Amino acid sequence: MTKVRAEFFERRDDWNSIVVVSGHLAVVLAPVFAAAYFGSWTWLLAGYLWFAVTQNGVTNLLHETAHRLVFRSRKWSDLLGHWILAPFFLTNFELYRRRHWVHHNHAGTEDDTKDTYLMEFNSVMGFVGFVLRCITGIEAVRRFTTTLKENQFVKPLKKEEVQNGVISIVVFHSVFCGALLVLALIGTHGDFIGAVESSIFAYGFVYLYGMSSGTILLSTLRAIAEHQIVGEADQTVGKAAIRNLTPTVVTRVLFGSYGFCEHGTHHAYPSIPYYHLRTATKSLSQAFENLHNGPSYWGILAKTIRQPTT
Repeated sequence: MTKVRAEFFERRDDWNSIVVVSGHLAVVLAPVFAAAYFGSWTWLLAGYLWFAVTQNGVTNLLHETAHRLVFRSRKWSDLLGHWILAPFFLTNFELYRRRHWVHHNHAGTEDDTKDTYLMEFNSVMGFVGFVLRCITGIEAVRRFTTTLKENQFVKPLKKEEVQNGVISIVVFHSVFCGALLVLALIGTHGDFIGAVESSIFAYGFVYLYGMSSGTILLSTLRAIAEHQIVGEADQTVGKAAIRNLTPTVVTRVLFGSYGFCEHGTHHAYPSIPYYHLRTATKSLSQAFENLHNGPSYWGILAKTIRQPTT
């Protein structure tokens, strides 16, 4: 690797990060709270679509937090990941971080803790079948069982780490459900039974089902576009491609927020914060051809649908 300019590794002011993170979480969680407050099926359906489309961005934020790049202080990144982002996805932050580092160190090998990018569509009907599996929750169950198998490649958590993860999930969801109930009570003008029903539907349908269907769909497509070998990849490591992607406004929102469009650069230099990755990619691609922005997300995904992969 060539020498990288020091400014690419510099962290921005923490207040800037607090505003970005808070605003992002507010946008993503707004439809869940709106569904609880208004309580109608119109708001439930609209909230589901909104949440399902935007939640993948929080997955990307969790990834940035696992690298301890969100704040200047590693402690603050750990607090965000442990108490908010990991519980948001019903997972243990330390386990997620260990799994992710195994992916970085063993991408494309038998020890890789990410296998979603290996999924092959090969036809329109194959892609439709995948979408249906996401809608019905089958793909979420498959992802969960696969994750359990892949955890064999990860250093086991200590007892206290498991306990801390459980506590963070219980605390987060107690506060989350309590806030939904309070909003539902306000929306129903004190009708407790109606408020309970509204908050349960908001939590169960918009949040849980949104996460187990729409988020699974988008996060899988993202992983395929970033890592699946389709034709001639710029750079391959075992079974994985390592590529940057040419972004659009839409793909930045759906897939590539927090620097995921520059995924190849991130794998090469995982200590560069996401807000420097575009500039770093432009600079580094002058010396390394494999760091040029490759096809778009849509371009890679279209190839996986139209033709068999290698």
